[in-house]
Amino acid sequence: MYSPVVIFGYNRPEKFLAAVSSLSRNQLAKLTELFVFIDGPKTIHDIPRVNAVNEIAQKISGFKDIHIISHSTNLGLANSIRHGLSFVLKNNHSVIVIEDDLIVSDIFLDYMNSGLWHYSNEPRVASIQGYQYPIAEIFHEPVALKGADCWGWATWRDRWESVVFDSDQLYKNLKSRGLDYEFDLDKSMHYMIMLENERDKLIDSWAICWHASMFLQDRVSIYPGQTLVINTGFDGKGTHKTRTKMFDTKLGYWNIETEWPEPKENYNYRVSLIDFYKNNYHTKDKLSFRLKKLIVRTVEKLNLYSDKETI
Repeated sequence: MYSPVVIFGYNRPEKFLAAVSSLSRNQLAKLTELFVFIDGPKTIHDIPRVNAVNEIAQKISGFKDIHIISHSTNLGLANSIRHGLSFVLKNNHSVIVIEDDLIVSDIFLDYMNSGLWHYSNEPRVASIQGYQYPIAEIFHEPVALKGADCWGWATWRDRWESVVFDSDQLYKNLKSRGLDYEFDLDKSMHYMIMLENERDKLIDSWAICWHASMFLQDRVSIYPGQTLVINTGFDGKGTHKTRTKMFDTKLGYWNIETEWPEPKENYNYRVSLIDFYKNNYHTKDKLSFRLKKLIVRTVEKLNLYSDKETI
């Protein structure tokens, strides 16, 4: 039995259509149950584009079964994904997840299902990932990295149910265990700041809590040697309004006879990813996250001062 696929859409009909079309080109699509979750509009200006996404969803074909869950109100990306996955995993052991800004390879479902079967009874594996970063070193086999990711992935019910969505608790746990440096990929990334910003409601991210939870549980995720997913969401129009080309990739391939790795972090892959971020992640991007944190702390101080004046 093949794992069901969940796709999340909102107000980007062009991207949603491209994502669904790429998924439908997989040979396993006709044997796969598809769940489509479409978030409701935030404002009246979103209504036409959300309606367009719903119209596209109604015309989807080529899958074993299709379930469309369209919300009348806006849940937000984080709540939409949390609720959608929990809903699907009530009656399924595993799930494959994509969002509307992803283009997947025509062997994406083969790879995902194979990984899910292989590691089904291996609790040290948090997820199977479809995206591979455009790192300098080429890996011809799948590789393992501590934590989890969110661009075309799959997981199991027990792993998902173990996620802690309290970003403050996760932040403090990482700090108290002295894992913040490792978690931030030797300070090449800003994951700890992301946890702070999520805690302070400056960002709405389920993914940072998913990653931190799996990291703290000492679980790894399995990445393909070459990417089976393209992320088209960095055009400045998505939820987080980010515009960059640093994650641009071209679809690779996966050899079905490839051996799956042991559930242990690949040191060379970790080093390659650290080098990738150090060479590509610009100072201004890091500063933007730190600036958000500074703003919150300043507001907190002003509120505290105001309260004292009132007293």
